[in-house]
Amino acid sequence: MKPSGQLIEFLDRNPLPWLRYDSEKQKLIMVVDNHLMQTYRACPQHYVFGNLHGYAPKSPLHVDNVARVWFLDFGVILHKMIELYYREFRKPGFDPNAWAIERATEEWFSMQMDVHSEHKEYKLIGGLMGFIGLLVQFSVVFSPQNEKIRIIGQEISFGKRGEVPLHIDDDVEIYLSGRMDLVIEDGYFIGPMDHKTMGQFRGDPGLQFETDEGPTGYIYTMSKILPQIVPEDQFLKRDCSKILMNLISKKPTTTPQERFRRVPVRKTIYQLEQYRMRMVNTAFKLVEDIEALAEGLPVYRNTSACTNWHMYPCKFRDVCRQGSKEAELATLNNGFIKAPLWDTEAVAPTT
Repeated sequence: MKPSGQLIEFLDRNPLPWLRYDSEKQKLIMVVDNHLMQTYRACPQHYVFGNLHGYAPKSPLHVDNVARVWFLDFGVILHKMIELYYREFRKPGFDPNAWAIERATEEWFSMQMDVHSEHKEYKLIGGLMGFIGLLVQFSVVFSPQNEKIRIIGQEISFGKRGEVPLHIDDDVEIYLSGRMDLVIEDGYFIGPMDHKTMGQFRGDPGLQFETDEGPTGYIYTMSKILPQIVPEDQFLKRDCSKILMNLISKKPTTTPQERFRRVPVRKTIYQLEQYRMRMVNTAFKLVEDIEALAEGLPVYRNTSACTNWHMYPCKFRDVCRQGSKEAELATLNNGFIKAPLWDTEAVAPTT
């Protein structure tokens, strides 16, 4: 896939955190993650608007001129509290109540989470008191299980330093990027551990993650990194074939044990290689679409997603409904802002 002069000029005019042309190597350098690839697979046009041009809808909810989105804010505050927990829970002076009540309250008010008080999930969780209850239950349920593991690392990022190559040839290098919540050891194996929230558990909540590309990508990553850092005589620890998924129900349950699940997801060598080839195939198609854009051509639209983008109308539906290029641009200018492009490794550390 030799890049055309048009594509090289396009990338020079439109710098992207996940694709660039290396003039010294004379090849494309692509750093992809599962979020990017799944968005592109769902709808290339959606991907172009959001991840290439950086359009994000104006939020009706603002604080100090900053748009606020419940799902993003809740993900940030919960992720930060979990990160703090794993950093501190083994220390002799760790007080789970101080973490779940005092620190959570401090973070809640710092983020002004009550601006979301009319959101249905805010009400489902129960606001601040419900959030505190969730964290207390998290500690009660997972602390005994966590005594059986050793935390090797937190917020492990990979990608732009080329740690996990997916494909390298004369014209393009493709690397996998991501951030793992935790890398843990259970006495026999080393592997990733991730946390996912769900509205509520229905049936077996772990089933959906057996085919989810995100956990598979973390397993693939560790399977490539471990042989480089673990001695050959520790062959079990050199071979990563599973991830532990900590699942959290936002909806309160009758007992704490019903609200949390720790589910192992395992992958074979065949499944990991199939994952790698899917990622490479998708990356090639993405580059082909960017080539088309550089030539002034449109990309494919998945019209079945216009009214069902993760169970909601697509945020770009009104743009795609317009009858001219001028009307599309007017809709984008009126209803959207230019936000920073998705960059997997650009995540602020927790303090």
